[in-house]
Formats: sequence, C-alpha cells, structure tokens
Amino acid sequence: MHCPYCGIGISGNSDEWRKENYLVPDDSNEWYQVLSIFCPDCNKFILKLQHGTDCHVNELRELFLRKSKGESLIFPKFPHSKKLVSMFLKGT
Repeated sequence: MHCPYCGIGISGNSDEWRKENYLVPDDSNEWYQVLSIFCPDCNKFILKLQHGTDCHVNELRELFLRKSKGESLIFPKFPHSKKLVSMFLKGT
C-alpha cells in the first residue's frame, strides 16, 4: 500500500497495523477488519477497512481476517494528489 498523503510505500507487515475485527450481526459469517497506522515517513494517520468471510484466532487469542474480499480507504477520504489518486484507482 502507498501512503495517501506522501505516496511512500508502507509495509504490509501485519505487526505494524493496529487491527480491530467485527462480525456482521447476522448469519452470513462476514467479518470486517479495521486497520490503522501512522505513516512511517510523514507520520499521518491512515484508516482502512477490509471485508472477508474467514477469521482465525492466533496464539494470543486475537482475531484476524484470513480471506479478504476487498479493502477501502476510510481516512483520509481521498488521496492528496492526482498522482496518488491514479495509484489508488489502479490498486497499486
């Protein structure tokens, strides 16, 4: 993922992202995972939402989304430059 502020690549290392998981309150077995991080280069806050159908519990009894169906940038609502908008639309 690229930072929506400065465009620098951010590691996909799961240890760097703070995660919260939520079960959709029906029988669909769908999960939402909220991920947040401060960009290591510009130190600005980023929030994204992942959606999937499979969640597992690790040895620390934490829930994690295993199969993601999609991801959305929540904050900032829009990337801050035309170059970044192009990158996000292409999914790079």
